[in-house]
Amino acid sequence: MFELASIFKKNLDSPIYCQLYQHIREEIKSDKLPVGTKLPSIRQLSQDLNISKNTVELAYQQLTDEGYIKSRPRSGLYVAELEKDFNRSVPVLADSRQREKDNLKEEYKYDFDPNAVDLEHFPFSIWKKITNECLNPYRDDLFKYDVTMGNNELREVISMYLRHSRGVYCDSSQIIIGATNQHLIGILFEILSFDKFKVAIEDPGCIEMKSIFKNFCFEFVGIPVDKDGIDLEKLKCSGAKLVYITPSKQFPCSVVMPIGKRLSLLKWAEEEDVLIIEGDYDGEYRYHGKPIPALQGLSNANNVIYLSTFSKYIFPSICISYMVLPEKLAKIYNDGLYFHEQSVPRISQQILHQFIEGGYFERHLRKMRNLYSKKHMILINSINEFLGDKVTIVGKDAGLHILIQVDNGMTEEELIESATLRGVKIYSYKDYLWNRDTYSIPRLIIGFGGLNIDSIVDGIKLLKEAWN
Repeated sequence: MFELASIFKKNLDSPIYCQLYQHIREEIKSDKLPVGTKLPSIRQLSQDLNISKNTVELAYQQLTDEGYIKSRPRSGLYVAELEKDFNRSVPVLADSRQREKDNLKEEYKYDFDPNAVDLEHFPFSIWKKITNECLNPYRDDLFKYDVTMGNNELREVISMYLRHSRGVYCDSSQIIIGATNQHLIGILFEILSFDKFKVAIEDPGCIEMKSIFKNFCFEFVGIPVDKDGIDLEKLKCSGAKLVYITPSKQFPCSVVMPIGKRLSLLKWAEEEDVLIIEGDYDGEYRYHGKPIPALQGLSNANNVIYLSTFSKYIFPSICISYMVLPEKLAKIYNDGLYFHEQSVPRISQQILHQFIEGGYFERHLRKMRNLYSKKHMILINSINEFLGDKVTIVGKDAGLHILIQVDNGMTEEELIESATLRGVKIYSYKDYLWNRDTYSIPRLIIGFGGLNIDSIVDGIKLLKEAWN
């Protein structure tokens, strides 16, 4: 029934059960296995093909789930009848999409992803050592549910780090740990728990935040971002009672809000009883001067909610974010929302706690700040050298990406497509705009965190070929 050589190919990444499933599926689709054909038993086929019974069982289960075969009680497995107008291209669609995805990975030799970080220089040996320390000797407490706000020791070291490094003043009782910023925002809205009101967000700004506000049925308004952050006059006229901003490094414009404007924003918010959500995702990475302290530390009005994540400082999949609540909101949470289950595994929190307490996190930040500063400089110099006066850098000096403006007669879509044809992936600025009416000269986002220095230079050289 089956030709062994035609089924299994050792040079494929696909598991054996997938190859067996695909082979039988193709035999059914091509009518080489007609409707009603009885398939060999799991034991028989495992013996014939010299593979495990579990492998055969997995392949058969997948075929059953997709309707290619069906079981007859006390009889066996048989080829099922498919609809006559069944589109035979549909079952292979997933395969073609995966091939397309794999091809794109090969096609993009240089990916200027603004969300990527440098993993090559992360101290994985230390992270592994700490992980082993947490597991040996065996600690069963790390595998139980944690307190709803998160690991007490982790929240304590976060509060000390924030006070020292970001100018955020709080104690551990004001900090909530969560897997994602979206999850934490959801908790915040439960705490607020009053009638829906207008929310102001930066334009351009974070797409995820717009989606969150929309999902919670808030009315939101986009406020333009100028050369030093959100347009304060338009914000004051918006009627918003909550505003989400990224003052230490606005995304995607990469502008930093100066101290005078921060104080004006806080004064207005206090007078109008407006809550501020301060997003601070890579405020540590500033390349001219010291990192600017967070907005929260300047506020005496108790109306700034500070939101951050470790994804940009450690690695994206760590999935540990945190929210610092004003004391009045922290009290509401502790009094009535303590039933929330903690979304970050306890062992992950313990590893991070020891990583910070041992001084490794601060040491890593210093090293990465120097490295990213060098990458930032190389990127700026490469753009100036190879892309000429048709390209203007309009956002830089902070974070892990820059913003460029291209005036060579091509549209944003044409610029991205021509870069793709050269194997370079760059990112759309237009995707982050709420109001596109005034958008004329194309702007593009170019990240540098995940690329080494040689790749940055080579990638920009290819953009020169693509855009000339």
